[in-house]
Amino acid sequence: MAKAEARGLGFVPVWIIDLMTPRPLDPDKNRVILFTAFMILGLPTAVGFGLYNLFWTGQPYLAAGIFVFGAALFFTWTKVRNGEVGLPLYRATNILFIALLLYMLLTGGPGGSRALWIYTFPLTTLILFGYRESLVWSASLLAGVAVVFWIAPAHLKVYVFDASFKARFLVVYLLVWVIASWFDYLRLQYSLSLEAEHQRLLGERAALQEALSKVKQLSGMLPICSCCKKVRDDQGYWRQIEAYIRDRSEADFSHGICPDCGEKLYPGVARRGREA
Repeated sequence: MAKAEARGLGFVPVWIIDLMTPRPLDPDKNRVILFTAFMILGLPTAVGFGLYNLFWTGQPYLAAGIFVFGAALFFTWTKVRNGEVGLPLYRATNILFIALLLYMLLTGGPGGSRALWIYTFPLTTLILFGYRESLVWSASLLAGVAVVFWIAPAHLKVYVFDASFKARFLVVYLLVWVIASWFDYLRLQYSLSLEAEHQRLLGERAALQEALSKVKQLSGMLPICSCCKKVRDDQGYWRQIEAYIRDRSEADFSHGICPDCGEKLYPGVARRGREA
């Protein structure tokens, strides 16, 4: 109801309503919704950061990489939200993200600040792929970071990080991954609880519908004989009123004789019964 009312406002896009609406566990649909949130945050950031590096820091290659990643992000979102195959596109976009992050690590930036963007990676992979695959992606990026830190070829112009920065960076990266994993676990538990509640409500609804299907009601005008009191059914047959009502309700009949009919049918017997 709330979703329908929000759509009725006219100025709220449907995909924003979908993003804000709690729902039972549906991995593919939830992944699209979470990727939508990532795109909402990531695309403007990529455009702004790309323009900054293009015009202010004089890093055209870095700016080009950021723009390519932003375009890939938007392209993936347009495809998966229309129901096309998601995981291959997510993985391809993630590979571009890893390449961009490692290039940013190579260039360093002011005080090595570009390396801090790597902290966003564990959360995005957890959102898209779940715990197990995220572990593989995060470990792969960490291996790339180790190569840049310690065994990068000498001919590359690599930003030099001091030993204390490397140690702090690795510790914080692991902490970010642990915290992100914990929040993803809580999100998954919430989705599972929504699914359980959804199934419970479906069961209650089915039980209610079954109960309602057993309730029979009589309504409308019934053609009834003024003499014998038979009722004409939908097929045009005249039936005893007891049979007609019994077939269309949960009622049943037991037969007896009322006092007025007893006096008419058995006048002597009824009189003696009252005198006794």
